[in-house]
Amino acid sequence: MSAGRRSKVAVNTDFYRNLNEAIRKRTWPNTSLRLQQLAKAIGCSPDTMERYQYGLTKMPAHCVGPLCKIFGPSFIAEIYPEATILTPRDKKALRIGHAALAATEAA
Repeated sequence: MSAGRRSKVAVNTDFYRNLNEAIRKRTWPNTSLRLQQLAKAIGCSPDTMERYQYGLTKMPAHCVGPLCKIFGPSFIAEIYPEATILTPRDKKALRIGHAALAATEAA
């Protein structure tokens, strides 16, 4: 980080550890999907996507829906395993993710 920026502390480590691993498995070099392409698909910059992935910035709940549409039901199961204690923010993101999947399946 540049000297003018504040350092941010990682948030909700279980969620972001799971998110990081789920995204890592689904992006280059493991697949042909680049992080930049994923960022564009969910409507954020590549730098922001990287900060979400590593837990440097909290991912807004509305970003989870597009990720679930792109990656499918297994993605939700990976980022929110049954043992995870969900915060109200996590619950909102999970509802949005399930709604996005339901809309995709109905189409």
